[in-house]
Amino acid sequence: MKVPDWLFGFVNPVMVTMLRSPLHPLVSSSILIIEFTGIKSGKRRTVPVRYMYTGNQPCCTTSIHNGWWHNFKTPQKVELTLAGKRMAAIATAVSHDPDMLSPILREIWSRHPADAAYMNVKLDKTGQPDPNDFDRASDEAVLINLELRS
Repeated sequence: MKVPDWLFGFVNPVMVTMLRSPLHPLVSSSILIIEFTGIKSGKRRTVPVRYMYTGNQPCCTTSIHNGWWHNFKTPQKVELTLAGKRMAAIATAVSHDPDMLSPILREIWSRHPADAAYMNVKLDKTGQPDPNDFDRASDEAVLINLELRS
């Protein structure tokens, strides 16, 4: 089920609180917090996002229609809360690269089918995306690579 956009103002702070609490194991295997300072606004942003690992580094996806990813067109320092631990990372956005994004989207949606709705992709009974929806979503998706720092 897709959470309506207007509800994220309530859901995101609740998710952030949970991810920073001893209850984080309920959701932290697939959701992390990314914190950064907006390049233009200078304001601190805190965004909970679904993530997965590619190799030994986490990554997340969003839509080109969401504004926060623009902060990572060039690599930027961020702080993550990942599995209950705060850590430094470098975030870099990759957009308009369907060849790179397609397998990541397929993997995320195989693990979390409801997330396909956020990219307006319909899945069939077997969990496969509608080909037209998938092609559009692959072109409109943004990958945020998160390089962990020690």
